[in-house]
Amino acid sequence: MSGGNGVRQNENDSETSRKPRKPVKLTMKQGLTMNQVIATYALSDVKNALCKNHTEEFKRGLRALEPWALQMFDSSSKVASGILNGNLAEYGAYKQCLNVYEDTEYGPIRGRHCSFRVTPTEKLLSIVLGFRNVSAKRFDLLKKSVMEGVKLIWSVCVPDSCHFEDVFPHFNKSIAELTEGLDLVVTLKKEYCISLDDEPKLDTPGYIAIFIIGLIILTVAISTIIDAISEGESSWLINSFSAYSNGKRLFSTEAKELELECLNGFRYVSICYVVIGHRYIHNMVFPSANSVDLVYWVQRYFSTLVMGGTVSVDTFFLISSTLLSYHFFLTVTKTNSFNLIHFYLYRNIRIIMPLSVTTAIYATLLHYLGSGPSWHDYAYVFQKPCQVFWWSTLINLQSYANPETICIVQVWYLTDDMIFYYLSPIITIPLWKWPKFGYVNLVLVYILSIVSSFWVAWSNKFDGGMPITSRLLDTKYFHKHYVAPHARASPYIIGLAFGYALFKTRGRRIRINLVVNILGWTLSSAALLSVVLAAHVFHEENYTYNRLFSSLFLSCSRSVWTFGVMWIIFCCVNGKGGPVNVFLAHPVFKVLGRTAYSVYLLHYGFQSAMSAARKVPHYFSDFLTLYMACSDIVLMTLLGIPFSLCFEYPFVGMASLLMKKSGKSRKVLPENMKEKSSIK
Repeated sequence: MSGGNGVRQNENDSETSRKPRKPVKLTMKQGLTMNQVIATYALSDVKNALCKNHTEEFKRGLRALEPWALQMFDSSSKVASGILNGNLAEYGAYKQCLNVYEDTEYGPIRGRHCSFRVTPTEKLLSIVLGFRNVSAKRFDLLKKSVMEGVKLIWSVCVPDSCHFEDVFPHFNKSIAELTEGLDLVVTLKKEYCISLDDEPKLDTPGYIAIFIIGLIILTVAISTIIDAISEGESSWLINSFSAYSNGKRLFSTEAKELELECLNGFRYVSICYVVIGHRYIHNMVFPSANSVDLVYWVQRYFSTLVMGGTVSVDTFFLISSTLLSYHFFLTVTKTNSFNLIHFYLYRNIRIIMPLSVTTAIYATLLHYLGSGPSWHDYAYVFQKPCQVFWWSTLINLQSYANPETICIVQVWYLTDDMIFYYLSPIITIPLWKWPKFGYVNLVLVYILSIVSSFWVAWSNKFDGGMPITSRLLDTKYFHKHYVAPHARASPYIIGLAFGYALFKTRGRRIRINLVVNILGWTLSSAALLSVVLAAHVFHEENYTYNRLFSSLFLSCSRSVWTFGVMWIIFCCVNGKGGPVNVFLAHPVFKVLGRTAYSVYLLHYGFQSAMSAARKVPHYFSDFLTLYMACSDIVLMTLLGIPFSLCFEYPFVGMASLLMKKSGKSRKVLPENMKEKSSIK
């Protein structure tokens, strides 16, 4: 490390570094400026003896313009431009500070980087936004969303012998003096004062995780070599772990009878939409040099494509339940039997290993992926939940057990999907055994899901739009409605009915005349656009909260979206999809769709790590965000291929073969139910 290089360099120059130092001769104005700099950036009234001595060395070194002292001073924040445009995060020079080294008679001085959070009052925020012609009414909306939790970040570099208790009193006083009359609140957490010794170091759980993950990868590598040498004639166990054999399955574009090919495209396009939305969220939440521009971005209709894009998750619910229902009825019609244990067991085996590996990475290795002034908050928010609630993640109970502290944020969808999967026989079995009762049961369960969603929204007085705030995961709306299965079930129930309808019409195409086709596409397009664009209403300045309208929107809009997507799938299946079907049913989506589960599990953590490891604020714009999102999609897809080959396909293959050998798998899992989950 550079700190080590500094040690060797200073050992060679120790005689030079310890020579008596004379201050550089300065003019009167320069001297006054130097005194002001030292009074501001050098600690005073320090009780820690070593810190006090090192601070005196820093003062002398700065007056003598010694490189190490200038480096320490240069690493501290200065007044930046663009504050009125929202450039509130001044990180200083994080790495430069940590790499400071000077050998002195009191021992070596290294750098410690401390980041203060300076919170402005609501009155001050309103004055600043007033410079940008933001009205009082608009400000009232923004302070609950975009401006919530706004803080100015101010960073300083001090000797590492100075700890939190030494640093805070001095700079709290200095900042108060410099900002007198602004009524600011200064805070500093111990975790925000970082030296090289404080950066994450691999511990025992980390080594265990690396060992287990490495062992699986090694097993795959060895199995692949053996399988390639034997030209596919190896044992079933070797074949299950071989990337050579699994790669053939992953990259296969062979068409299968009665396959709903357009769903492959829907699956991958939807996961891309999710990745883009999450990239926008990260670029909005983490500090930017122009954060006030978000005030205006929220008002544009283009922003609604992101804020209203949460319905892409409902597309996954539709695809998942449609495939489940479709294959369920194909199976029970062919075999006239249903094994509930195998029905549950195979699905859990299919998802458990990739999910376990991702959870282990979050719980043990995530905080080694970066560092920086914001890294502690990131590691705490994403690592701690997985260390405590790994069990509810693996048994898919997070939405009820710990909705406030979800491990792997995006996995709330998988939790809900699995709960719906477990409960799906309540609808599918009556449709199979007693169709008339099944129809009534289906309608009643659907109505119950709508009523449940409406009641949650009504009783909690939720606004209709998604809250735009850096504290989204802490909001009551997120815990009680957005991730709550009983409030999100309607698209899944619609999919179960749709899969049953596709099963009943399998092998033949429904004739759709021109008038019906045009009307259907018109209504479908109107449904999709209206749901997304209507979300903009709740962020308009002249919007007045309407409890009934908001509750109806939250409970019914996702069903409207689902019916719109369902029409597109119906047309594609029946030969009326035109260029839409040509695109969605393209063979390339067979391959890309199989990586969707890996992309889904991995992308959010990498996006968060990239954002939290920034050493300077970014610039928010649609172009840069979309550019980054495209990079995320490509990189996560490429990473998803080896991730699937190492942690998904081997265990799915073993489960399929073991069930097949038992002579029961074919009765429950046609074609191993390869496409049963919408994410996979």
